Amino acid sequence: MWLLDSFFNGQEFPASPLRGPVEGMWWAFVTMTTLGYGDRVPRGIHSKLFGIVWITCGLVIIALVMSFITTSLTMDIIKSDIPVYGSKVSAIDDSPEFRLGIRLNALMDRERRYTTLEDLYKSLNDRHVDGALIDSYTVSSRKELFSDGKLRMSKMISYPSAYGVVMAGSARKLQKCFREFLKEERASVFKIITENVQGVTGLQKDNADKTEGLFDAESPVYIKAVTWCGGSLAVLTVICLVYELLTRKTRNPNPRRYEYSDYLEYINKQKPLYKYTNSKETMKKILTDFHKTAASGWRILKRNIEENYDSWRV
Repeated sequence: MWLLDSFFNGQEFPASPLRGPVEGMWWAFVTMTTLGYGDRVPRGIHSKLFGIVWITCGLVIIALVMSFITTSLTMDIIKSDIPVYGSKVSAIDDSPEFRLGIRLNALMDRERRYTTLEDLYKSLNDRHVDGALIDSYTVSSRKELFSDGKLRMSKMISYPSAYGVVMAGSARKLQKCFREFLKEERASVFKIITENVQGVTGLQKDNADKTEGLFDAESPVYIKAVTWCGGSLAVLTVICLVYELLTRKTRNPNPRRYEYSDYLEYINKQKPLYKYTNSKETMKKILTDFHKTAASGWRILKRNIEENYDSWRV
């Protein structure tokens, strides 16, 4: 814009190679997505056409950037739910979870041997696998290992299974007794499970829940963001006030530094009302001078006529 309009609009886009490009860059920045602030306006026809093209390109670029950001966030949320099918999964060797992964067509990791929960945690933490199949009761029994906030529970897979005891010989006669006992004492069994099994805390939330929490006024993320922003604003305000009080007496401001009377006078002269007022004053002055001249000539002519009339009578 500086190259196109500096010849027609030297007041706003100076021909100086130092000030001119700076003004052109400012105009390009403020008009990239809006119509600008009006402090810099192109005058030439070709400059205005370039401005139309520039604003249109800016709107398209901003729309593409916003769509890219939206798509990235959406894909991040969608990818948060990793399916077991076709994913690289780890599990304790020869465990029911290992056999469940095979039944679900998961790519079970056979490069390493997993014999302990620490091995599973290390593979997840190193991102060697996409996920791990672990019994929910087992996870709750090792809260110190899975509650550090680095892992996320993707889904709960319903897989009916049972833990029992193999009986042989005469002990098989106790099978019926054990079954009857479990039926009658089912409430006691669930009470024991409830007392010995605890929920796992510290696992990360889904990305969708995190995104929703950003716009919730009661969410910790929102409260923390508002608190930090408010605190930072208060600190900056106090610093600026203290600086103003300390330097007010020592400063020697230059009144001409912020003097824009010449520029404002130039702008006012471009307004139609100014041109109308100026023309009106000019015509009024011409008419006043004509009236004075005519009145003065009429008085002289009248005096000459009276003198000639008196001479004729004599």
